[in-house]
Amino acid sequence: MAIMRSVFYVPGNNEKMVSKAPSIPADIITLDLEDSVPPAEKPKAREVTRENLKYAAKGGAEVYVRINNWETLLTNDDLEAVVHEGINGICLAKCGEPNHVIRLDWKLEELERRRGIPVGTIKVQLLIETAKGVIHAYQSAVASSRVNSLIFGAVKFAHIRCSGLHKGYEGETDDRRPRALLRKSAHSRSGTGSGLRGYRLSFCSLQGCGSLREGHEVWQDLRI
Repeated sequence: MAIMRSVFYVPGNNEKMVSKAPSIPADIITLDLEDSVPPAEKPKAREVTRENLKYAAKGGAEVYVRINNWETLLTNDDLEAVVHEGINGICLAKCGEPNHVIRLDWKLEELERRRGIPVGTIKVQLLIETAKGVIHAYQSAVASSRVNSLIFGAVKFAHIRCSGLHKGYEGETDDRRPRALLRKSAHSRSGTGSGLRGYRLSFCSLQGCGSLREGHEVWQDLRI
C-alpha cells in the first residue's frame, strides 16, 4: 500500500486535467465523480475515469476514485463504471454510517468476482464530512477490512462547529467528543499502516476565515 502523504483530486469529467495526472507528484491520484462534477456531467466523468485508470497511474501514484455517497442514488452506477483493472481504491464521500461501508464492501466483492479482480484488492477510504459521519466514524472504520484510511473534512467540520450540530449530551457545544471519536476511529485502522488524513488548509486575512482556521486547528490536533 502506498504511503498516503498526499492526495490530489482531479475532476473526472475534465479530460485536459486528467491528461496531466501522471505528472502530479502525489502519492494518491483521486479521479473525482463527486463534488467537482456537475450532475449533467456524471456520465461523462464515469467514462473518462474508466478509460484513464491505468494512464493516471503512469507517474507512480496509486489511483482512487471518489464516488457519490449512497444517499444520492448515484453510487451503484459509479461503481459499475469504474471498478476495473487499474483501480487501487474507492473514496466514499460523506460516509455517514457503517451500513454505507458494508454495502460498499458487498458491491466491490461482487464486481471483483465478475471482472476477474482478486477479492479484497480494492481498498476503501472514508471521507468524514458531516456530524453524522463523526458520530459513527469508529463503527464505519471497522465495518470492513478494506478500509485503510479516513479523511477528515476539516472545512465541513468547521461548519458543523459553527452551527452547533455537535452539541454535547448536556446541550453544550463542545468539540471534545468529535475529537475523541475521530482519534479512536483512526487508531482502529492504525494496524493497516494508515490512519486519519486531513485536508491541509491555507488562510487569508479576510473576515470569515476564523471558522476555517478552527477546522485546521482541529485537524492538526487529530493527526496521528
